[in-house]
Amino acid sequence: MQEHHDLPPLPVLPEEPPPYRSVLAALFLRPFLALQAVRAHRRWLAPVLILLIMAFLAALLKVMLTLPGIVSETRVIASHLGKAAGAVWFEQGRLHWQADWELPHTIRVNLWRFDFASQPKAFPPDYELASSVEPRGLLLEPASVTLWMREKGNDRQVLRVQLLAGDKLAALGRHASAMAGGADGRLDEAALASHAQAVCVAMTPFLLAYHTLVRIKPLLLSMFIFMLTAVVFRREWRESPGSLWTVALHCCIPPFLLALIYSFFDFPGWSFQEMFLVAFLFYLVYIYIDTRAFLPPKPPEDL
Repeated sequence: MQEHHDLPPLPVLPEEPPPYRSVLAALFLRPFLALQAVRAHRRWLAPVLILLIMAFLAALLKVMLTLPGIVSETRVIASHLGKAAGAVWFEQGRLHWQADWELPHTIRVNLWRFDFASQPKAFPPDYELASSVEPRGLLLEPASVTLWMREKGNDRQVLRVQLLAGDKLAALGRHASAMAGGADGRLDEAALASHAQAVCVAMTPFLLAYHTLVRIKPLLLSMFIFMLTAVVFRREWRESPGSLWTVALHCCIPPFLLALIYSFFDFPGWSFQEMFLVAFLFYLVYIYIDTRAFLPPKPPEDL
């Protein structure tokens, strides 16, 4: 007759929580013991802070590495536009340029395309922009400034986003005129480059927030995957939502660190999110293997 054998009891943990640095080290070496410790003591605040600090520091380093290049390229583009347009100014919330072009007029610089027109209907259609050598550009007319770019993975589709119009364009005009310093508020080549540099520097907090959120976003999906896996396969982790949440947070730390390091090498092929999800799935397999190592062999079946 075959007897039913329950799962063996889990290791008995001390009442006092172990030092957290030991828990962090165990996450990489013996994840089963680390997860059992944090599950029992429900340390959820520490991993939240660690993940947020890691994401913020990685975003800060990314901005520090990329901002000088962005500022330099923006100055080159703005200087080229200022030289071609002669001068740029704002009057009654509308954009004006000095050059007497036959509109519509196109300027190409550093893989950016700038189309000037008197009204939106005069801009090139999407199929013409999609076939352009430049993957992105700006559509400028007196009442608005629109960004366009080809969709990633589909070069035939063009995405248009209106950046400035109405009050936003008027506010930019007032700021630019104040920086120009002249009585007419016109921006020449040098003034336009300086204004573009000031705008890039002012955007630093937004770039920092963007890169931080990009790194936090895949954490939510990975924790959902882990919780679903735990509910289906690991009944001892279902004792309370708090303990399950704590374990899920700690499971994100090792693959998150690996993906952050990977993101700074700029290897082609995988994005940060893809690398993190793959590392997270492999870490789940590692946890499963480490868990089996702590379980005693199954007793032989009695006939």
